[in-house]
Amino acid sequence: MNVQTSIDRRYRIASTDGHGMAATAIQPQAAQDNRAVVATYIANDVIRHGIEAVLRQLPAVGAVHHCARPQDVLSAIVDEHFDVLITTDPELAAAGCEPPGRTRILMLVDDSDAEDIALEMPTADGFLLKHELTGEQLSHALAQVGRGEIVMPSSLARRLLARRAATGTLQPAGRARLTDRQLSALRLMADGLSNKQIARRLQISEHGAKRLVTSIMLKLDAPNRTTAVLAAMRFGVIPPPGDEVAS
Repeated sequence: MNVQTSIDRRYRIASTDGHGMAATAIQPQAAQDNRAVVATYIANDVIRHGIEAVLRQLPAVGAVHHCARPQDVLSAIVDEHFDVLITTDPELAAAGCEPPGRTRILMLVDDSDAEDIALEMPTADGFLLKHELTGEQLSHALAQVGRGEIVMPSSLARRLLARRAATGTLQPAGRARLTDRQLSALRLMADGLSNKQIARRLQISEHGAKRLVTSIMLKLDAPNRTTAVLAAMRFGVIPPPGDEVAS
């Protein structure tokens, strides 16, 4: 699924003000202050209503909107009407992440498939486990993405690290999933460049560079930048220092 800038901009989005499902048009600034504008696209209505009820009580949230259709979400992301999107749809989240824009993407995942989704969706801004989610955790997650940080529950992070320890630094399939952009960023990481320097070199935003670096670390099952670079060198994804000159 690709973001199509030609999507009909006259989309309709159902308001979640608690008074029914009448469709209302989203305006660029749904909140009247600096509080976050949050959208949801969640398949399970019970879970969605619960999350939206919590969101409406958070002081940092100025407006909450339920997107009824995928095209509603993509259109609003293109027009940058949302600060944060909370969704259970991996394909929709992937489309919303490319190219990186103002909207931060939070994936709401089941415990059973959280690891696989985290590895296949490395460009998301964070992951929320359904069975662990509380109002406090949701508030903290919104604050984290607002600061440009990646949201990762500690239990999920531990499981990803345990998988890495059990399977090795890099599984063969992981190498094939690195994109050209990720390989470019990986080479810059090997040269010791910071996220800001990578962003400047690749002509993307610093947030986009942070997403790239995080995606590389997840795909290489690496807990930090250093081990990601070492793993890439060990498995021939990038050459060790000195080999580039020789080649």
